[in-house]
Amino acid sequence: MRFLIGVIFGVILTIGAAYVHDNVNFGREARAVARPMIVNWDVLTGLWSATVERPAARSFGQNNSGG
Repeated sequence: MRFLIGVIFGVILTIGAAYVHDNVNFGREARAVARPMIVNWDVLTGLWSATVERPAARSFGQNNSGG
């Protein structure tokens, strides 16, 4: 029973996070910035890469400065 409730909660949380990302504006200049909506896997993959891979590269001392 706990597993089923956890799955349902996870689905609702995922859909809610996508809704907030796509529809909520933060700040005054948010309307001027064009953000892609999470409507397909390509956009989600790009967002995930920007969220996870850049901080991971910084934490391991890898940077793009070349030096």
